[in-house]
Amino acid sequence: TGTPIVFVHEYAADYRTWEPQMRYFARAHRCVTSSQRGYPPSDVPEENEPPPLPRQRARPMKIDPKAPPLLETSLPGFALWRKGKVRDVYDLGDRLLVVATDRLSAFDVVLPTGIPGKGILLTQMSLFWFRLLADVAPHHVVTADVAEYPEALARFRDQLEGRSMIVLKTEVVPVECVVRNVCAGSMAKRYGIAEGTRLAEPIFEFFLKSDALHDPLCNDDHIRVLGWANADEIAQMK
Repeated sequence: TGTPIVFVHEYAADYRTWEPQMRYFARAHRCVTSSQRGYPPSDVPEENEPPPLPRQRARPMKIDPKAPPLLETSLPGFALWRKGKVRDVYDLGDRLLVVATDRLSAFDVVLPTGIPGKGILLTQMSLFWFRLLADVAPHHVVTADVAEYPEALARFRDQLEGRSMIVLKTEVVPVECVVRNVCAGSMAKRYGIAEGTRLAEPIFEFFLKSDALHDPLCNDDHIRVLGWANADEIAQMK
């Protein structure tokens, strides 16, 4: 099949600092890095020991663990379009403002206490993957920079900074995709398997997104026959 290639994704501005590590890995596994495509494995420089890992730049998340958790948002003048277990969504006309609170939910129940900064972590994780996979699949995010929000939202910066994003209005496919390589949560409860049991191979599951029905497990046929998504959309999700 030819020489396998290790791709170094150029998402990170300092990705080139990882090249020595990748070149060592390439030699050990008889492959080449993305910067060496077209060269046989024997051309990978000899390196007996892996180079030291590069020092990563500090990227503060601006989370104050002593601050009280944000359990409710209040944006007078803006219509609350939807309140989920964790996120509050406001209608901005042709777009939506999604704010991740610090509310804590487990087994489809919102608990009375929150986790300070949880909403910031959730938002930053989502933004990371949206940016990383932008050339793989389109996404709905317009901006997560509060400085680019409508001027009327500026006074709510303390509720929005780091934990919100403005997104396009889209037609939602009401299906959640879950990939598991460890049995946990609802799966452990559903089948009576010990929490944390490692699976022989990853399992892909569909759930209907419905607060009223508590997100029930569903399959391809349910989704297609009941009109939640067509066959092409199901194939794309899987």
